[in-house]
Amino acid sequence: AEQFCSDWMHCLFVAGVWNITFQMVLRALQLERITDAYARIQEVIATWNFPARLKQRKLTELFGPNRRDANNEAKRFKCTASEGLSLYAVIGIFLSIVPVCRDAIAVYVALCDVIDCFMYCTRGKITPSTLADAVHKFLQIFCTVHGAEYMTPKFHWLLHFPRWLDRWKTLASCFVHERKHRMCKRYCNDVRNTLHFERTVLAEVHWM
Repeated sequence: AEQFCSDWMHCLFVAGVWNITFQMVLRALQLERITDAYARIQEVIATWNFPARLKQRKLTELFGPNRRDANNEAKRFKCTASEGLSLYAVIGIFLSIVPVCRDAIAVYVALCDVIDCFMYCTRGKITPSTLADAVHKFLQIFCTVHGAEYMTPKFHWLLHFPRWLDRWKTLASCFVHERKHRMCKRYCNDVRNTLHFERTVLAEVHWM
């Protein structure tokens, strides 16, 4: 269980802390009724120069009119982990100049600091105490602004990462593994003989 929880990708971006926190910002902006937050962010994403490997059109579609109701119903911003990782900093830059909903935006910016720490862990630039400070600051401000009732178990996971960083000296994520899962699932879904399920799937993937 500890090895699973130590994957910060699932903690933050798979129906995780970022998805919930960003949805809270969007909800706050919608309640202000000053402008269409989805349309404005979509414009920002469309004008940003992303690396060529990213599908910019797909990122802008995440803020289409039909996505607002789906996100409100789910109470989280729905997207893939890779899309969330690509968007979090750009959205943070945009929100930093928005003059309304400053409390909700401050929560989001504090989370961006936490994500930045995770990103730099693999370079040996982040100490356990630095990560712990960022995590505690985010959790405290989230609880103050939004309330503990919106926190899921993944918010609690964040408290354990500094200890894991101290133990393993780095924090791995499952982004690459998650992409490989899609290839395996193409074969898993069609296997009906479960007596040798694992062997059949491995054989198919090996010959791909």
